[in-house]
Amino acid sequence: MACTSTGIDERIIEWKEGNYANGCEFPGNDLTQIQSRGEECGSLCDRRYECTHYTWYPVNNGTCFLKTGPVRRSNAIPTQDLSMSCGLTNSNIKDQNDI
Repeated sequence: MACTSTGIDERIIEWKEGNYANGCEFPGNDLTQIQSRGEECGSLCDRRYECTHYTWYPVNNGTCFLKTGPVRRSNAIPTQDLSMSCGLTNSNIKDQNDI
């Protein structure tokens, strides 16, 4: 992780097999939110046709924010909270550079 003189976090998001990463979020485009455990968030998104990506927060015993719309891994924003996670549905990877 590196910080610039402006204090902006420039940590590189490390994507895991299954198209998810820890310590990241996708801002905006919320479809709905569901109380869940982090490991359930991706499958909750997969079950909704209109869900293309998600962000999981550890607040309120865990909240999964299902999101919709075009997105790439490069749209994810690193967070300082490494317990947060974000991910994409397999059908939503937009180009080979994002795999």
